[in-house]
Amino acid sequence: MAAAASAAAGLRHRRLHTPARVLVRNSIELKLALLSSTKPPQTPSLATNTCSMKLILVALAIGANALSLQKVSQQAVSRRALGGFGAAGLATFIGEAPALAAEKKEKAAKAPKPLKDVALVKELFDSKIPAAGVMAWYDAHLSPDVSIEFNGGAVKLGKKEYLGLTQAILDSVPNFSYTAPKGDFKKGKGNTVTWTAVVTGTHTGKPYSPLKGVPPAKPNKKAPAKLQNDPEAITVTLNEAGQMTKLSVAAIKGGKGFSGPVGFYLQMGGDPSKLPKA
Repeated sequence: MAAAASAAAGLRHRRLHTPARVLVRNSIELKLALLSSTKPPQTPSLATNTCSMKLILVALAIGANALSLQKVSQQAVSRRALGGFGAAGLATFIGEAPALAAEKKEKAAKAPKPLKDVALVKELFDSKIPAAGVMAWYDAHLSPDVSIEFNGGAVKLGKKEYLGLTQAILDSVPNFSYTAPKGDFKKGKGNTVTWTAVVTGTHTGKPYSPLKGVPPAKPNKKAPAKLQNDPEAITVTLNEAGQMTKLSVAAIKGGKGFSGPVGFYLQMGGDPSKLPKA
């Protein structure tokens, strides 16, 4: 009996440092040891019965404690596992909450829609400069295979060449601007937009050459600093992505002969004899 009491005391001492499943096993072993004593049956005294009952109750309490600890441990693991999902994982697992879905729908409705056709063209060619600047706008809205034509197709440029020419103009004429005095923007067939443009600016920057191999015109007192080309007929063709696949600039009859990149060059005092023959 003393050995059993010692075992119970030892079991109580180790329960805080022993896994739950081990505590359960130990408590069961203790009960079996008490029930399977090899001593010959004796008529137990009242004191002996009372002591035995106390030991059994202690063992049962230890076992119940161990099971309770095991349950708490499992619950903690379950909470950690759920926490590991994260917000995105839970949203995917149980579906988006109605409030979140409504918020996304509202944001999508408020998001600005891409400009198309006339609205897109007017962003640059209606006396305004886009927030990102002329170069960034052209880079985004010229298709990689765009064809830019001047003087009835006598001068043709690709995207890279046209971007280089536009940068050269901006270096020489920082306030370069497209205006549309008539405001006659029209959407035509085949996803085209047409209008009448007048290009203006002031030559205050670097010497300017409109074409490769042409000597640049330099700012001088004899040539006017303020520049304005003749009215020009502009036609652009847009693809489904809102990019220009063709840009055509044609002089309108009755002008002074100032059209396209060459028009600025001549007004700056450039030598017309250095220009290629049309």
